[in-house]
Amino acid sequence: MHSDTRKRRWKLQFSLRTLLLSFIPFALLFGWIGLRMQQARERAAFEEQFQGGYANFTWEDGEVKRAYLSDISNGAKVTDKDISRLSGLKSIVALEIGPAHSITDESIETIGKLTSLRILGLEDTGVTAAGLAHLNSHRNLAMVDLTRTRVGDEALTHLATLPKLEKLWFQDHDITEAGLVLFAEVPQLERTAIKR
Repeated sequence: MHSDTRKRRWKLQFSLRTLLLSFIPFALLFGWIGLRMQQARERAAFEEQFQGGYANFTWEDGEVKRAYLSDISNGAKVTDKDISRLSGLKSIVALEIGPAHSITDESIETIGKLTSLRILGLEDTGVTAAGLAHLNSHRNLAMVDLTRTRVGDEALTHLATLPKLEKLWFQDHDITEAGLVLFAEVPQLERTAIKR
C-alpha cells in the first residue's frame, strides 16, 4: 500500500533545442537594444560636430532626413565647414539654412552633391548666382527659398534648369521683370512668391 501512495516528483527536463529556443527572444531583445544604443551614440557624435550656430536634425531609420542650421543671437555662426559635414548624408530630403550670413557659394557646391535633396532653404545667406550654378545638375530639387539673398537675374538662369522645381520663394532680392520671364516656360512650377 505504501507504494500506491507514492508521490510523483516532477523533474524539469529540457532538450538542448528547447533551451536554445527559449533564449532567442532574449537575444533578439538585447540585440535590438544594443542597436538603438549604437544609433543614439552615432547621432550624438554627428550632432556634436555642429558647435557653431543652431543645428536641429530629424532622423528616420538611422539617417538624417531633415536638417535646419542657423546663426544664433550669441554670435555663434553656421559656416561652410558645418555644411561640408553634411556631404555624407545620402538620404537627406530637406535642408534649411538661415539666417546664416557666413554661408557662401562653397556650401552650395556641397549641397549640389546631396542628390536626394528635395527642399532647400537658403534664407538670409551670402549665396550668389555663381554658387547656384552648382545646382544646375540637381534632379530632385522641388522647392528653393532664396528669401533675403541678394541674387539677381543670373541666379534664375541656373534655377530654371531644375527639372522638378515646383516652388520658388524670393523676398528682398535683385530680380527684375526680365529675369522672371525665364520662369514663364517652366511648366512644373506651381508657385512662386516674390516680394520686394
